[in-house]
Amino acid sequence: DQIKQNTRFLASPIRLRKYFPDNLVYGETYVPIKLRLKAYFSGFLKQPILASYIFIVNTYCRIKAVNAEKILNAKWPIAISTKALK
Repeated sequence: DQIKQNTRFLASPIRLRKYFPDNLVYGETYVPIKLRLKAYFSGFLKQPILASYIFIVNTYCRIKAVNAEKILNAKWPIAISTKALK
């Protein structure tokens, strides 16, 4: 579920660039490099294994988002309940 949600999140700016100017989309989705690196290093120092895993998952989602944007629509699959049904 995390990979699906993250892929949709990363595919959204790609889709928005079809309807809005690049500089507008970039300005609204840009995170400064200095802030991003600070967060990466801080997370890595606190939890190196978990931070490495998240970095790999996010990189995978970034690559997958390019293809996912082509099939992106407003319909989301129905979530299956985790509750025990009686």
